[in-house]
Amino acid sequence: MLYQTTEASEPPQTYSQANTVSPAPGGSLSIPSVTCSPDIPPQLVEFLQLTPPEIQSLQEQVVQECKKVEPLMDQLDKSRRKLMSMKLNGAAGDKEVQALAAEQSQIMKQLIVMNSQLESKLYSLLTPEQQRKVDGLVRQALASGDKPPVAQ
Repeated sequence: MLYQTTEASEPPQTYSQANTVSPAPGGSLSIPSVTCSPDIPPQLVEFLQLTPPEIQSLQEQVVQECKKVEPLMDQLDKSRRKLMSMKLNGAAGDKEVQALAAEQSQIMKQLIVMNSQLESKLYSLLTPEQQRKVDGLVRQALASGDKPPVAQ
């Protein structure tokens, strides 16, 4: 629930997703923006039968976490842009690429940990019945080999 990608042709996806380069109309390349959003998918609200106070509580927790995540996302974006610039200028030597890869890896590690901690906090805000529903979704996805629709 922490990050959303936003592209004009697709509805928002509510999971962590790295920036990827994708063709834009007219043949140019664009990098989809990754934003931190407290929006809870309507399907999840309906499935868990979340009340307005529960939704507000979950959103407040996400907003708090977004404030911590945004500087890391900015660092990651700067590092990626630096790498692209170096490649375009022909200055991307092995050492420079490795250093930027290590920097991006460290940032991604921090983001993964923060996202996992947030998921745990959000899970703890759910009622036992809502937690059972989430657990059921995760079990069902794991049993079918799919990616879990929500994480705990």
